[in-house]
Amino acid sequence: MTHNNLKILIVDDVPDNIFLLNKLLGSKGYEIASSNSGERALDIVGKLMPDLILLDVMMPGIDGIETCKRMKSIPIVKEIPILFITARSDIETVLEGFSAGAVDYLTKPFNEQEVFARIKTQLNISLLQKKQKQLIEQIQLQNKYFNATLSSVSDAIITFDRHGQIKTTNKGFERLFGFSLQESKDMNIANLFDIEKKEIIETCNIHKLKDIISEKSKKLSLYGVTKQNSKIPIEFFLTPFYVEQESMYVGVFHDITFHKKTLNKIQVQSETDSLTGISNRSKFDKFIGIEIMSAKKKKTSIALMLLDVDYFKQYNDTYGHIEGDRCLKKVAQCIQNSLNRSEDMVFRYGGEEFSILLPGVSNENAITIAKRICHNIEGLGIKHESSDVSDYVTVSIGLIVKTPENNCTVTMLVDMADQHLYKAKNNGRNQISSSIN
Repeated sequence: MTHNNLKILIVDDVPDNIFLLNKLLGSKGYEIASSNSGERALDIVGKLMPDLILLDVMMPGIDGIETCKRMKSIPIVKEIPILFITARSDIETVLEGFSAGAVDYLTKPFNEQEVFARIKTQLNISLLQKKQKQLIEQIQLQNKYFNATLSSVSDAIITFDRHGQIKTTNKGFERLFGFSLQESKDMNIANLFDIEKKEIIETCNIHKLKDIISEKSKKLSLYGVTKQNSKIPIEFFLTPFYVEQESMYVGVFHDITFHKKTLNKIQVQSETDSLTGISNRSKFDKFIGIEIMSAKKKKTSIALMLLDVDYFKQYNDTYGHIEGDRCLKKVAQCIQNSLNRSEDMVFRYGGEEFSILLPGVSNENAITIAKRICHNIEGLGIKHESSDVSDYVTVSIGLIVKTPENNCTVTMLVDMADQHLYKAKNNGRNQISSSIN
């Protein structure tokens, strides 16, 4: 059996001892270096970096005990195992050697089997210690990278037990919720959710939360509650794992504030008429169905107006499309300003047509609002020399006020208002045609 690449430094002032050990150990394949004094050994040990040092106790100058102490004070060589060589095996000498940093000793005269056994043992221990140290360093480095990664992640990440008790958090958690790691250790995960969702994640109901999230594609959209008691929209992801057969969970909180703002902005843009800035036909189609359902449930009335700018084609032909666009903007704004209640809504229905929804309005008020709109638009004083009914821009309105029954549909209500608009235009324009049910 050989031990290639394993290097042993022998430090002894007796040449015969060095020769004998060199011969014994060299036959086993060890690489041997030697020194005849402690001073010399201290000079070369850092360059040689042996795997093991055999150090004679009794030497002139710096003896073995002092040499060992000095070697152990050198950072790069302090982990190298040292075996003392001594002719004395009394307990005092052995203890002094161990106290100086030696790991074992060899007694003179040398017993070949004992030399090999003790050296092999210490080299194996040293090799295991090196591997252990390397493994620890690798784990520490991995933990460093892992912690750095967790710290840099913007999402809040926590681990918690089956009772919802938080165990660990990352920097993202502190940034999102405002709680420090120390503060979070006294918290239950239920404290991080809006009150409406707390019943889902109360103590001992984590499995219920897990089931709900599984049904919703591994995530749950809700509101989180910060240390300052403010609410933030989040998406919550849950992953179970086990520690010594105990159920644990990783929870990830993703802040969707920007996402929601972006979606809201897109939705507003998609429901806004680009020319006039008021709501468009798409939003009308969405809201009229909602208002009819609400009126049915509450058994209240709903008023719908369809409004058409009189002789608008002739207006465009006379003044041009740019002026036509300006006219529509003014008309839209005038209608908006003529509505006093926040629940009343105006929409650009298409071209020069507008629709107005008045939920829960009385019959008299609906007529009053329609008359006000007509009066205010004509009062804008927008000249219209091609109109057959006025020198200024006017409108025709079809109005229906109805308490919808169960069979009432959006199409039915719009058709009724449209029929009255047709009557108003057919009867000469610049007027209101209405019916009240």
